[in-house]
Amino acid sequence: MLFAIYAIVRNFYLESRIEMRDHSGSGARRVSVPHNNENIIANVIEERELKFINFIQGYNVIAILEIPRINLTTNVLEEYSESALNVSVTAFVGPKPNEIGNFVITGHNHQSTSMFGRLNRLEIGDSIYLTDGHFKKVEYVIYDIFRVWPYNDSVLCQNTNGRREITLITCTSDSRRRIIIKARETK
Repeated sequence: MLFAIYAIVRNFYLESRIEMRDHSGSGARRVSVPHNNENIIANVIEERELKFINFIQGYNVIAILEIPRINLTTNVLEEYSESALNVSVTAFVGPKPNEIGNFVITGHNHQSTSMFGRLNRLEIGDSIYLTDGHFKKVEYVIYDIFRVWPYNDSVLCQNTNGRREITLITCTSDSRRRIIIKARETK
């Protein structure tokens, strides 16, 4: 039986949410979800395929994120919710960690050791490491850094031309815009 859409597609910026669940057992692997006049492709995984690294305060940890330049090592929680965001950064949309597609991670702009308060110190060319539930560690290199308005959801796009990518999202210090960090797997 399908667990659900692993990456529940939500409009992070407008606080609205699109959610689709398939309990039919049809074996479908990907679904297309209409959102803002375009379709977002979301991966569907079976519960037995998802490997948890740990559990923290009742939340499943699906990856470990390391960013040496800003001395950050943090857990990536499976669940995206306001309460989960107060514990650590969370998976937002995309494939499982370290799979083809755009794995989007979001977190608060707090100065705590598990949050994204220092993302504004990153530069193009910096390395980011993601360890998944199979303990596979993949290096990603930052190729773009920019800011968007809250209603801009183009950074959630899953078209990566068959590559592994991660996108990190946090608020600016005044919470008016979003800081976006885009990185690709090194080859």
